[in-house]
Parts: sequence; structure tokens; C-alpha cells
Amino acid sequence: MSDIRDRLTLQPPATTKVAEAMDFYRQAIISLGEEIEGGLPDCREKSLALTNLEQVHLWTIATIARNQEYFSPVLAESEGTS
Repeated sequence: MSDIRDRLTLQPPATTKVAEAMDFYRQAIISLGEEIEGGLPDCREKSLALTNLEQVHLWTIATIARNQEYFSPVLAESEGTS
């Protein structure tokens, strides 16, 4: 798959371990977002913090989705035999 196709194609979790990794980081990011939302006064800086937290979420999930073999060595083995 070309790099551009790889970057722009949905890559759902191929294994339970990958899904669990996505859920773990998603929950951690949500927890931090709730702390920011409830613990800081409304202002431009808070808005920017939440916007950047959305970016953290995006790139964290993308990192896991694009590197699923890191979480599931079986995937790396099967991809190497194709």
C-alpha cells in the first residue's frame, strides 16, 4: 500500500490486543480531558488545551493503527509470510 493510501485508509484493530491498546489510551486521554474541562476556568488557553488533546488522541490512535504488529507480533509474522 502506498504511503498516502496507508495514511488515509481506515485501519481498524486487527486483534483484541490492538483494540485494548486503543481503548486504554483513549480512556487515559478522556480522563485528562475531563480533568481539564472540570478543573480549569473557561478561557482561550483551556480551549487550546482541549483542541490539542484532540490532536493527541488522533495521533495516538493513528500510531497504534499504523503499527499494529507492535501490539500483536502474530500480525508481523503473518504479514512477513504473505
